[in-house]
Amino acid sequence: MKILVVLFFVLISLFSYSQIEAVTFLETNFSGNKVFKKRDANLDSIFVYNTDTLLLPIIDDFSKNHFQKYERSGVGSNVNQLKVYSVLDAKSLLPLSNSNHLTKVPTFTNRHDAILKKDTLIVNESVVVKVGTLNKYPIDYTSKIVFPTYTIYDTINNVVNLPDTVKFTSDEFLQDSSVVFLIQLKDKNAFWLDQNVYRNFTFPVNPWTLGVATFDGLDMNGYPYNINTSIRGYGDYLTSKPINLSGLKIKDSVYFSFLYQPKGYGDAPENVTVGTSNQHDSLSLQFYNPTYDRWITVWSKTVSDDPVLFEKQSKEFQKVHFCLKDSTYFKSDFKFRFVNYGDLSGSLDHFHLDYVKFRKNSGYQDTIFKDFAFVYPIGSMIKGYSSVPWEHFKLSENKYLNDSLLISIRNGSNIPENNQDGDLKVLDLSNSLIQKFTLSGFKLSGDVVNYSPFTSYFTYHDFSKINPFVDNTSKNSALFKIIANASAPFLNLSDNDTSFTEQVFDDYYAYDDGTAEGAYGLKSAQARLAYHFKPLIADSLLGIQIHFVPSVIDKSKKQFALVVWNDNKGVPGEVIYEDDDFSLREPKYQTIRNQYTTYYFKDFQRLPITSDFYVGIRQVESDPLNIGFDKNLNSQKETFFSTDGNNWSKSGISGSLMIRPIFTTQSNKTVGLNDIIKEDNSIVFYPNPVYDRVTLSLGDSFFEGAVLLDLNGIVIGEIQPNERNFDMTNFSPGVYFIKLINSNQVHKLIKQ
Repeated sequence: MKILVVLFFVLISLFSYSQIEAVTFLETNFSGNKVFKKRDANLDSIFVYNTDTLLLPIIDDFSKNHFQKYERSGVGSNVNQLKVYSVLDAKSLLPLSNSNHLTKVPTFTNRHDAILKKDTLIVNESVVVKVGTLNKYPIDYTSKIVFPTYTIYDTINNVVNLPDTVKFTSDEFLQDSSVVFLIQLKDKNAFWLDQNVYRNFTFPVNPWTLGVATFDGLDMNGYPYNINTSIRGYGDYLTSKPINLSGLKIKDSVYFSFLYQPKGYGDAPENVTVGTSNQHDSLSLQFYNPTYDRWITVWSKTVSDDPVLFEKQSKEFQKVHFCLKDSTYFKSDFKFRFVNYGDLSGSLDHFHLDYVKFRKNSGYQDTIFKDFAFVYPIGSMIKGYSSVPWEHFKLSENKYLNDSLLISIRNGSNIPENNQDGDLKVLDLSNSLIQKFTLSGFKLSGDVVNYSPFTSYFTYHDFSKINPFVDNTSKNSALFKIIANASAPFLNLSDNDTSFTEQVFDDYYAYDDGTAEGAYGLKSAQARLAYHFKPLIADSLLGIQIHFVPSVIDKSKKQFALVVWNDNKGVPGEVIYEDDDFSLREPKYQTIRNQYTTYYFKDFQRLPITSDFYVGIRQVESDPLNIGFDKNLNSQKETFFSTDGNNWSKSGISGSLMIRPIFTTQSNKTVGLNDIIKEDNSIVFYPNPVYDRVTLSLGDSFFEGAVLLDLNGIVIGEIQPNERNFDMTNFSPGVYFIKLINSNQVHKLIKQ
């Protein structure tokens, strides 16, 4: 099976690092105009989106988001609505009245002859109805022969009485209705109908521009299509909107071009033997032929079995460029799509797509992709970390501003180009400019006058002299927008001349950039994993955030303990906190990609931290737990592991763990079981104990939201500021806590 092949390859390839460590890999077909149909159970509505049609040229380098957004407002000039019903009269096609109660089982009228003392059963008159389910549109109706849901007992021979009617207690065909919102899409800046591919900036190696579309075995939320299986098949589709090619001729030189790269920082596609058949991981391009109403594969690529050639392919983008010479495609509703084939159990068998260009009046020689672009987002402006607590940064006297900020750009021109000064701006959330810095063109081009042809430049810039993060408010966190601009003096695609990123200050320390390109784990029972941090100031540690990756095998029922160590001459020393075996944790997979789970210490303990410390886990079994692993930023020297808790080894794998220690802030430093206070008369949660829904009574208090915690302090739910109840139906019986945001109130809640 392919899964076994993948795991075997991973284990063999990592023996050079360690016998214990392992980094594995993260583990709709539209046709016609009605491109998206979904029932919203809360609104009892169906939203139907009719796509608009695009014109050439189509150019997307994935530096910006060109995916169609499907809003559910139900109002606007582009929205029409109608009401549909589940049961119609077959003749008139009008909805049946709610008073009609129907069943597919024949019912009868029982006529009793009082003289002859004889009963006669007569089948009640049937009717034909059309019955449909309201989960899609147009609704598929099926004709059904039905009967009224009652039996009549009638005595004849001039006996004075009224017929007795006995009704059934259950109806099989009750009337139901739904509102259909017909929404006409009008966004000419949105090229793609589906969103299964992962648009990102971190998976490719040496990209030509900022951003790619990555194809793998994950759905749009980052969860495997078929975890715990060896199923292979088509994974991600990237489908264009219809494109009007009517009126074009072959002489118009309509060309299609794009770049692709297998693997990158991800998992290598493979040529696999399954049973007696060869199954090749692939990326394919398909054209929709309106004449024949079918998709045609016009290009497909597998990978080379030659390891030297594949290694080169996996580090360089390959060019594809060809002309449309089939006039049957030149219709008003032409579409194209990319699709990958491979394992569907995780983020496996990666292909990265970039710079899709579809235009006319091109030529066979037009293969340069001439452009000037950022190729990766700019790095953190904090020295040593990607993020630190806001309060720590404010009190650290600007000692931790980055003196070597990495900026990466590429001259995609075929000739040398003059450098030009750029700039870097820091803005607050209201887009007000706080600071602006000049990016020296001479520095950007590697301290020479010209950019060389087809060359990438990785340069470092000093921002340690002036603090760009000025904020005199007493907020508990801060977020700043960082915008870098650089260009060269020739005509090119301007979208990728600008790099947008955010500098986050919250309540945690982080080395990683927030994106996982792999999944890290240890292959030994009772193994310890420790991650070193040096705090900017002394403070209290509350818990740990960890991003667990769903990859190939579901590990969400495996157990581990949180552990914190002090420092012993550069390696983990004495244990200052460890979960006992009665309060072990489990990996939790979030509902969207790259999200963290917060694990608070038992009983909401706070650990005083004054100097270097290590946070991590002790796993129970030998299975790797698949912690998110960032391959772009390298904190390898901060990562340690041990099989016995005494002898420590440094990690042999380059990258950063997605583990983040959480510290106290003004909003959370009073959390703790000793701090639980009685509910006052203004904010009350009831009923308590609760069976299904818990309701919030505010009184005159201002409510900023709350989080639901389990006994281990893990956040397992959220109550938004505009919500007044919370569904506990699917939670196990036990004790929970509701912590109010920006308050020292923690309410104990019992679920029965």
